[in-house]
Amino acid sequence: MEENPQPFTPRTLSTLGQNALAINDVASILGVSPLFIAAPIAREMNKTEVGDYDQGLRPVARLLALGHTNTWSSKGLENDHKEVVRRNLGSDPGALRNILKFFDPTLNDVGTGKIQIGTAMDLVDRYGSDRQYAGLNLRKYVGHYDQLLHDMQAPATANGLAFALQGLVAKEATGFFAQKLGLGDNEAGLNAWSKLSKQTQTALVTAYSAMGRPLLERLANAQIDKNGSYAPDPLSSSGAGYVNHGSNFDDLQSALGQQAGGVGAGYASASETSGLPADPAGGLLKWLGGAPSILPDVGPTLGLSSLHGEADDDQRLTSGDRLAPNDVRYVSRIQRQPR
Repeated sequence: MEENPQPFTPRTLSTLGQNALAINDVASILGVSPLFIAAPIAREMNKTEVGDYDQGLRPVARLLALGHTNTWSSKGLENDHKEVVRRNLGSDPGALRNILKFFDPTLNDVGTGKIQIGTAMDLVDRYGSDRQYAGLNLRKYVGHYDQLLHDMQAPATANGLAFALQGLVAKEATGFFAQKLGLGDNEAGLNAWSKLSKQTQTALVTAYSAMGRPLLERLANAQIDKNGSYAPDPLSSSGAGYVNHGSNFDDLQSALGQQAGGVGAGYASASETSGLPADPAGGLLKWLGGAPSILPDVGPTLGLSSLHGEADDDQRLTSGDRLAPNDVRYVSRIQRQPR
């Protein structure tokens, strides 16, 4: 299906904003940008919310396939994945692959980030027992793929597990692009990668997550054979288009507190009740009004806000203040008052 990039919804950005600390923790363990974790997940969350995955009979087929998949044992999942790899079923066209998902459960994409079960199993096998990545808590899934499948879908564990798995995908993606950009010279490749803008890097990592390494490898090798160099396309690649659509990249940066100039504290829908970060002093908090749009109960906290970032429209905002639908406020100079 077509990429159909859409603006990130308030719910998508709010969810990632509320989980910014967890995303940053994973990013620090793996040495990747938090944006490389959040962007592919934001794309999947958004596509789910706007109904891209609900066309035709897809919802019914998905329910049947997942219902069947959740009955498989760990050993059954392991054997199925080996067979999928042996027969290279993951490269089949979309329509056929959707049919195969009922018979080969490890082809299904599950959880917050819509990560393929087989991919998740491979990541657990490669990194789960590595002490360097112990902070990701993946060791318990080694040889227990039924538990991995369960936790990728369970509300209490789905987000954290998606961040860990996507972080590992992002780490492998940066290695892939460095290798291709440097034509096998890792140092030259890393240097070329570092010269790309953060938005371009994020778009390419999202493309890697959406398209998969095998397809990108074929495209990269064909380009290298033809031109003697590799110039990845961050504009038209599937997945990358979502990052580059409208203000999506800037909004995602705000969600994670990654604004240019640096002091972002987070992003949340005003209809949520997550509250402000624990210590947002000196930060910049972006609120998007909705209905009902009431600032969460953040205690005796005062903020000096500006409407749409206009410095001459400063107002005080306190807990319980109402914002009009689609009213964007940039709240700065947060002050906590004594109780």
